[in-house]
Amino acid sequence: MGAPIPELASLIPLIKGKVGLVFTDESVFELKHKIEANKIQSSAKLGAIAPIDIIIPPGSTGLDPSQIGFFHALQISTKIDKGMIAITKDYQVCTAGKKMGSSEVALLQKMNMRPFMYGMEVISCYDEGTVLEKTVLSINADSIVNRFQTGVRNVVAISLQTGIPTSVSIPHNISNAFKNLAAIGLQINYNFAQISGAGSSSAPAAKAPEAKKEAAKPAAKAPEPKVE
Repeated sequence: MGAPIPELASLIPLIKGKVGLVFTDESVFELKHKIEANKIQSSAKLGAIAPIDIIIPPGSTGLDPSQIGFFHALQISTKIDKGMIAITKDYQVCTAGKKMGSSEVALLQKMNMRPFMYGMEVISCYDEGTVLEKTVLSINADSIVNRFQTGVRNVVAISLQTGIPTSVSIPHNISNAFKNLAAIGLQINYNFAQISGAGSSSAPAAKAPEAKKEAAKPAAKAPEPKVE
């Protein structure tokens, strides 16, 4: 089997109860969603812990009136509608975190309801001697990138404010310095290659006064018609 691997001892406390091992070389962040998305519906079982609150809304039950005594025993408000038992208001069958009783299980079976979803849950990940907890595995790649970018922006802000150059702030220092040089060059009409043509868009405006003078000239009179 090869030499002993002492790092595997960190798995011993995790292998308890209904736990399985998945061996993979894929990204655990992508595989976690695939595993947990695979769920199946299941009926309620006596003594099982309800994972969610179950509420039956008002409406027809599809059961004949001969079974109305069962609903009365559970103190469920009902009426007969079109030859069927109908519930008149919301009825909470069970509460999340509590055990299912025999009456709750029987009611859900009569209503043909399979309200529970069961599947596997990734609780941890072992990678080269390190165990990653469930909270870490819930972080996706996008959120990691966003957190890293936030950290970089904070470092840039601190570097610019304190005047201490860093590898992430130097591009901003160069950009700010160029903006200052460009502003000075445009202000004192000193032209250099990087700003050549920056003020060309304003050149046509210089001809505006001439155009105004031309418009101010009186229009030429039309020739008078010749009298026969």
